[in-house]
Amino acid sequence: MGLFDIFKKKSENIVTQAAVPEKTAPVVQLASKEEDIKLPFLCGDICEYELRYKYDDVDVVGTKYIEDLGPFNHLIIGQEVEVVCEKDNQYDDTAILINTKNGEKLGYLPKSSKIKDMAFDFIKKSKPIQAKVISINKNDLTFSVLMGFYDRPEPSRYEVLNSSDCKRKIFKLTANANEDMQLALGCVSEGDPVDFDYDFDKEKYIVSAEIDEVGYLGKKDSKCFESNINESDYEAFIKEVSETENDKIKASVIVFWKESEDL
Repeated sequence: MGLFDIFKKKSENIVTQAAVPEKTAPVVQLASKEEDIKLPFLCGDICEYELRYKYDDVDVVGTKYIEDLGPFNHLIIGQEVEVVCEKDNQYDDTAILINTKNGEKLGYLPKSSKIKDMAFDFIKKSKPIQAKVISINKNDLTFSVLMGFYDRPEPSRYEVLNSSDCKRKIFKLTANANEDMQLALGCVSEGDPVDFDYDFDKEKYIVSAEIDEVGYLGKKDSKCFESNINESDYEAFIKEVSETENDKIKASVIVFWKESEDL
């Protein structure tokens, strides 16, 4: 075989390799950075819930086994979907379905996933779950969702004590017209914790919030606090903040105490 024949053979191989058709790329839709795929705001009867957990890319599986693919074919990025239990599933009694808002089946959360177990637990306890589509693969019949798990906020320590049977007393704060204390009072609100320290020079208790000192107990109230509360296990908080007719900020504090270790 001559040099010409060898070169011709190599050229044929190159053409043959180039002629092999490439595989068709999957039809994939992804949410762009500019697109709004935030979870919807809760409203109405469930507005008191707050977002507790969020998962950005949850795979939905099993779409290829669903008889009617019409709802999947019409699926779009950003579409809100439902997360529900499939009670009559003969293979998994904790199966979690992803449906359209009209109740049409789209797929399932993976059987062995922790998110599926969490979703089942939240639904069982009537806690809201919200989800939106963030990617779609039409060829593979798969898609993924953004999921938010909601729960009622934990009550604050102030709310817990305020609804308890603890003893309590409200004290008005005094001697807080100076600029520093007025600035501090402008930054506090009901339920903020406060501390008490005895001012030996003024012979009364000074009250401090996290930001700064916010006032004093009067001498009479200081004696009351000293004799009835100071030796007990107590917790104190801002009770009320308001403005006077002279555009000054005034405040009161509430002290809870209980002579036991469960305060």
